Amino acid sequence: MKVMLVLPPSRFATKEILGITSPPLGLAYLASSLENEGYKVKIIDAPTLNWKMDDVQLEIENFKPQLVGITSTTPTIYDAYEVAEITKKIDPEITVVIGGPHVSFASFTTLDECSSIDIVFYLRPKFIWQQIRRKDFFLFKESL
Repeated sequence: MKVMLVLPPSRFATKEILGITSPPLGLAYLASSLENEGYKVKIIDAPTLNWKMDDVQLEIENFKPQLVGITSTTPTIYDAYEVAEITKKIDPEITVVIGGPHVSFASFTTLDECSSIDIVFYLRPKFIWQQIRRKDFFLFKESL
């Protein structure tokens, strides 16, 4: 299975003011776990790459993942929704998963606000793959 993990294109104060970004460590930990399980994983750190949504769309089209995982904080949630919507426009069969600080406290709201999201995780990234395998600690849209 091919998995793409995305930190959406967004505005970050540290980048705009200080000119620096930090790597998405949660996505890196998750990618490592998935690769150890035999999955092909690609991380898209759009802010560091200076990518716009068009760049993310092109990468999804070229990589052809079966699952797209998106991380989001509250200030970036609408950018995450846009990545989810783009993903479903490319291929409605791609499973779209979202995690991160925002959805940890707004899981139901997230599913209500974005119909393109299939699964919401609300625990730490290093446990996410174990959650998928156990079908525990996350919400499927169909279960609501």
